[in-house]
Amino acid sequence: MTNLLKTIQKSNFFWGKIILFILILASSIGPVKAQAFNNFLHLTDGPLSSELWDLVLGDLSDWQVIGGRLQGQLLPPPAVSSYKSAIAPKAQFWPVKSNYQLSFDFTPLDGADKNFGILFDYKINSRGKVLLSFLSFHFINQQLYVENFENHFLTHRTLVPCPSEPGKTYRFHLVYQKPDFEFFVDERLFFSSKNDQDFWPNFLKPGRPLFYLSRGDYQQSASIYSNFNLDYFPQLTVPYFSQLDSNWAESIYDHSQEFFNPALTIASSGCALSSAAMLLNYYAYDTFPNEENWSSDLRGKAINPETLNIWLKNEADGYLGLALVNWLAITRLSSLLAASTDNSDKVLEFAYTDYQANTVSEQLKIGQPLIADLGAHFVVISGIVEDDESAVNTYLINDPIDSDHTILDHVKDPIESLRIFKASQTDLSYWLLLSPEKLNFKLVSKDENQELEAILSREKNLLNLNQDYYLYYWPQPNSGEYTWQFSASDLEKLKSAQLFIYQSDGLVQIFNLADYLARELKLTFIKDQLSELSINQNKNFFLYYHQYLLNRLLQLQREQYLLGQAQNANRYQKLIEYFLDFYQL
Repeated sequence: MTNLLKTIQKSNFFWGKIILFILILASSIGPVKAQAFNNFLHLTDGPLSSELWDLVLGDLSDWQVIGGRLQGQLLPPPAVSSYKSAIAPKAQFWPVKSNYQLSFDFTPLDGADKNFGILFDYKINSRGKVLLSFLSFHFINQQLYVENFENHFLTHRTLVPCPSEPGKTYRFHLVYQKPDFEFFVDERLFFSSKNDQDFWPNFLKPGRPLFYLSRGDYQQSASIYSNFNLDYFPQLTVPYFSQLDSNWAESIYDHSQEFFNPALTIASSGCALSSAAMLLNYYAYDTFPNEENWSSDLRGKAINPETLNIWLKNEADGYLGLALVNWLAITRLSSLLAASTDNSDKVLEFAYTDYQANTVSEQLKIGQPLIADLGAHFVVISGIVEDDESAVNTYLINDPIDSDHTILDHVKDPIESLRIFKASQTDLSYWLLLSPEKLNFKLVSKDENQELEAILSREKNLLNLNQDYYLYYWPQPNSGEYTWQFSASDLEKLKSAQLFIYQSDGLVQIFNLADYLARELKLTFIKDQLSELSINQNKNFFLYYHQYLLNRLLQLQREQYLLGQAQNANRYQKLIEYFLDFYQL
């Protein structure tokens, strides 16, 4: 027995106060700002406060703080002391909701049983017995018993040799990466639930620390805990929707019954839709207003994949092409909801970007989840596992097709692009040019005399899986006059193209470019007024005649090739090139 233990046994405890400082940046009703924190537990000498600690077993007087270190002691007879004693920080002072790493120094002061645990739940039954659900790291006789208890019944156990010497200090390091725990002692891995998935199923939860004393076969038991460090990147509390939910799984997605038999359903195709519904609910847009200016089949109803699908189908800009959620329509919806709920500080401003790890980190740190495109599937990124911008990150996600898929490994499932929604009071103006084929054009500002580059996104065309939709975005353009200059090869493509012009308040105009077939289009844009789109007559007076002649020459060239007259076909090729050059087509 060490001198320290003898001193403890002889001393009369001086009871003071304990102060627990835990940094929490957001309440449960608002977005959590994702950051990492260290030194979360600061102890001041004295007794433990029942306002800060939950007494799970025994008596709170079994615990105290001496020299800034948490100490538990079960005294031998004739002293009055508990046989078992356990405490945990109160739930409201434990900021972790998902993955974390907890480290601390542990000093056993004798050979009695020693425990540390992760508390999942506890309750008292009708007979006054405490029923614990917890993961226990139980040190006894140079062995580590990793045990799981459900309502005080042992359900799983793993035995690992682990030397423990009284009076020696060990550094414990606990890593929770949903749904698994890893436990290190002095940087050596002693336990991982990953190593036996059949034995340790995916039921483990984050829990909170449980400091536990037990005498076992000994007269007394004492331990010291100190130098606490908590590292975590909290998961934003994004409400979850499954596209497979029976309440809407078989609902027809978009107007797909007009093109497919059987029609597409939310279950088969609603991942982007469900992700958008999650994001709206995260920003507290969870109900359609019960007002006359809203559709009767939506008034007062909760916003979920089913009702959002109805709203998008009813709006001219709701879906793009076939079954593509228009993210700009989601921002417009947020503006309409804000106007009805006086919630204008959360109007959502949209941005599209290719995947960058630092972009994800930056957005999560300011409490903004992201929608990620995995190529053929959309998920919501709500947290991060590794905040190392020099490495590929692993993310915490809400997957609308699989509620158990909560970890996204970017190596195995690469993220292609991101949809970012920023809570804003600013400018929702946007231009979107949608085409089923890639276009070759220039957009020039007359006032600034410069070319405007578009942000290009490619989306799947469900009517032709070998062909993508091309979406050209221009965020927050300035008011002024602009000219689109298209190539001759674009003219046929423009018959299926659309131009969406959004004002600063989110109101939209839609131009079908089949009505504006020309090499040059002029746009007069004012952020808070209706825009004007027109054909530049100066350069397009003979356009249709030129196009007719060009198509005829191409037809004759093809015919000569089919007849095996390569020499004649080459002559037509030279004639076509001369024609294009002369008319600058």
